[in-house]
Amino acid sequence: MRSSRILAAVSLVAALAALLPAQAAPASDEGRSGFYGTLGLSYGAQLFNASGGSDVSSGAPAPGNSAVAATTLSVGYMFAGRWRLGADVDYLPSFWLSGHSSACCGTQSAYYMAAAAFYDAGIRGLWVKASLGYSTYHSVTPYFTPGGCSCSSTVANNTVAGGLGLGFDLHVARSPLIVVPFINYETQFKSSVIDPVSGATGRSSLLAAGVGFGYSR
Repeated sequence: MRSSRILAAVSLVAALAALLPAQAAPASDEGRSGFYGTLGLSYGAQLFNASGGSDVSSGAPAPGNSAVAATTLSVGYMFAGRWRLGADVDYLPSFWLSGHSSACCGTQSAYYMAAAAFYDAGIRGLWVKASLGYSTYHSVTPYFTPGGCSCSSTVANNTVAGGLGLGFDLHVARSPLIVVPFINYETQFKSSVIDPVSGATGRSSLLAAGVGFGYSR
């Protein structure tokens, strides 16, 4: 059920991105330059490439993929309507790790990325993006439940990360205001212990689709 909701969200935004070019004005963006900024919300999956680790006393397996919501901030500068250079921040608030019998441990993640986006000359507003930066991942402690469960250990995996993205800038009534459906994938490059309960090692990734609202000169 959870994976089907994630797939439905990604498919919906992809379909919207495919339909929006037909709604856009045919005028070219060539020569347009200036500040670019958006704030968005997305929904998708926190993916874990994890292996090993098993705490026999707790019976906790390695962490499994979890559905998450993320906040995305993008700022940058447009160059001649074809390139955008800037920075992206994706923040994932705490959520329960799936797979734990006690569901007592949560995590927080963030991606701080330098990004370069290239705009397609044939379809106004369509862009592809590559990013490189730094990702933080750590367990949140302590977490208490009515049954007295707590996660008293903390682990972190802070490492270099990279990503790819696809989106579409739709200007509202030819104004500088924009609505931006997007799909992002970001992943850590280094593995370490990521779960204090099972002792599993690995790295995390984010695959999410969402919509941003902002300003583009």
